Amino acid sequence: MALSILLESALAFLGFSDPDVASWGKLISDGRKVLRTDWTVAFLPGLMILITVLSVSLLGQGSTIRSIHGCRASDIRPVDP
Repeated sequence: MALSILLESALAFLGFSDPDVASWGKLISDGRKVLRTDWTVAFLPGLMILITVLSVSLLGQGSTIRSIHGCRASDIRPVDP
């Protein structure tokens, strides 16, 4: 999932996407034109790509680790202070 988000954003940034469809890569590409005057136009979509890809990746790794060790939510007990 994270890889597909990165690939779609990269292809849209390079211009290999439908111009009628909104995309984070297209927003970054459009933001390059006004980078000196309004840097947030390119920065915020890039930040959202970073946050989304990291979140999806960490969630995927967490579920993989739980499935390997056989953990369930009912097995987790609170820590006594």
